[in-house]
Amino acid sequence: MANLQKKDIETVDPIGKIRFCQEMHGFEGYKKYFWHCAAILKLLILIGRTIYAYETLNEPKKVAELVATYPVRFMAVCKMFALYSNRDKVAYFYNTVMYEFWDFHVAGSKIEQQAFKRFYFTNMIVLFQFILSMMCLALLILFPLVDMPEGVRPLPNIIWTPFDTNPSPLHEIIYVVMIWNLLLSILGNAFYDILYMYCVQHLLVQYMLLKELLRRLTQGIEHHRSDLERFNSQSFQSVVMERLKICVEHHAKLLRIMPILPKLLCYSI
Repeated sequence: MANLQKKDIETVDPIGKIRFCQEMHGFEGYKKYFWHCAAILKLLILIGRTIYAYETLNEPKKVAELVATYPVRFMAVCKMFALYSNRDKVAYFYNTVMYEFWDFHVAGSKIEQQAFKRFYFTNMIVLFQFILSMMCLALLILFPLVDMPEGVRPLPNIIWTPFDTNPSPLHEIIYVVMIWNLLLSILGNAFYDILYMYCVQHLLVQYMLLKELLRRLTQGIEHHRSDLERFNSQSFQSVVMERLKICVEHHAKLLRIMPILPKLLCYSI
């Protein structure tokens, strides 16, 4: 076992794009106004769909069309507000991962390979779920349960507009707004779920590293001497205590992170 020193405690992010996504959700500077507008837009559209669905209860097909994608949009709104309300905790977790957690190589290549294999399979599962969700949405758009409104081009799931969108630039404006709303729903859900899965996976790997390093706590220290001589050796005790101190500090960081995950899990589907 290589000596575990402070210089070894460096973090390499196995999913680099998560950093960019997290910076986008920093809610600092002008970015916060964008997310405020996006959340308000999604909330207003969600309320509009709900009101119109209530007014068309006598038309089952139209209600079914309205409600079909309701969970996706509702969860997107919940997740956006959850990220905003827990932004400090999410930022704390991410900064800990980036700048304080151990790199995956500190316990050897075997654990490192297991870690990346775990990330790979989990990411494939999340990607498969995302593709299935997109296929369902695409089928609902391509083969709606009721006729789409007439216009220069079809609007995505706009059967609930209580006014005529056929003439003028009004059709184009609503088209752009609804495409943006649909993309926010898709990307908002995807980002939040990936972030949560990444958090869980990273913590599991950190516990794997901690377990392995604790198992090798005395490895390579005066191995040519008997156990009794080693345990009575001041230098042996000093090195072991230094390693144990680093492991305990790392475990304390993991314990501080753990309470954040249940809140994130509440909104992750």
